[in-house]
Amino acid sequence: MNELVFRNESGQPVTNSLLVAEKFGKRHGDVVRAIEDVMLKSPENERISNFAKTLITKEIPNGGKRDDPMYILTRDGFSIVVLGFTGAEAMEFKWEFIDAFNKMEAMLQSDDYIVMRSQEIMQGRVKQLEAKVFTQQLQLEAAEKVAIEQAPKVEYFDKCLDSNGFITVNVIAAELGISHIKLNKFLCEWGIQYRQSDCYVLYHQYRDRGYTVHRPHPYINSQGITITAQHMYWTEKGKKFIIEMYHKKLAA
Repeated sequence: MNELVFRNESGQPVTNSLLVAEKFGKRHGDVVRAIEDVMLKSPENERISNFAKTLITKEIPNGGKRDDPMYILTRDGFSIVVLGFTGAEAMEFKWEFIDAFNKMEAMLQSDDYIVMRSQEIMQGRVKQLEAKVFTQQLQLEAAEKVAIEQAPKVEYFDKCLDSNGFITVNVIAAELGISHIKLNKFLCEWGIQYRQSDCYVLYHQYRDRGYTVHRPHPYINSQGITITAQHMYWTEKGKKFIIEMYHKKLAA
């Protein structure tokens, strides 16, 4: 005979329908039906708190297998189910279960168990943290690998950009001694450019003057994947226009 009472994953003392059937000498199917009858007549919160359905796999005569229901019962769930069990030894068996529940509850309240349970919880949390760190490390290594593989492509693109005389707003802003964020903000406030689909575009009156070009720009996202997006670059003529406009606005 297995232990009549054991603790579940939450540390709560419980028993199961198989143990009840074995101890009381009943068919497991009959015990399951008795449990489901009690559940049918019980409030929802009591069903959830005191009965947990699971499955057990059984072999059948033809060599196959089938899954049968089994229930985990709390002390209260057990008590209400076996309330109607009768027979010469039924009362003795009820007291055996009650005694087992009492001993398990006393053990769960002991200082030694509380310390042991605390250590189990801490070890579980440490393992979860280690698994999370390990997963993050794998993702970081994968992203670094992709970055290394894509570096020549990005470098080649930048060299092509430089060779054609195209200039980023960051470079122009650095020459003016301000941030690229502030420069872009000024250009928007002055009615020179506006933002559309994550890309800056010149207003109509400034287009076709040779100030800017739009080119695809590759970059690596947080997942280590190379993405291509449209980006506006300034020409030397455009750079001269911005600097003159900036000083003109500064002097005004």
